[in-house]
Amino acid sequence: SSDSPFKKPENKRKKSNINHVDKTSWFQNGTLNWLWVMANSTVSYFITHKNRSKKAFFELIQAWTGILANDNLRHLCEKDASPADMSCSLDP
Repeated sequence: SSDSPFKKPENKRKKSNINHVDKTSWFQNGTLNWLWVMANSTVSYFITHKNRSKKAFFELIQAWTGILANDNLRHLCEKDASPADMSCSLDP
């Protein structure tokens, strides 16, 4: 239902203008996966994904737009992209 407590964190994540995104390795039954986290001052939201990829990143953020805080998502950019130009990584 739309009143589910499990939907509320997702809605708060989508409504926030600023979100922090990060990922870390996560082993499940001996298989390497990735734990992707999107958090703000109100809520933390996470998914596990088999890839550390642009596809996984977009599954996490979905249609959210706003200010993205992160220590380094450069691996999602083209090899020759400058660190200052993260727009290369934000085109699905």
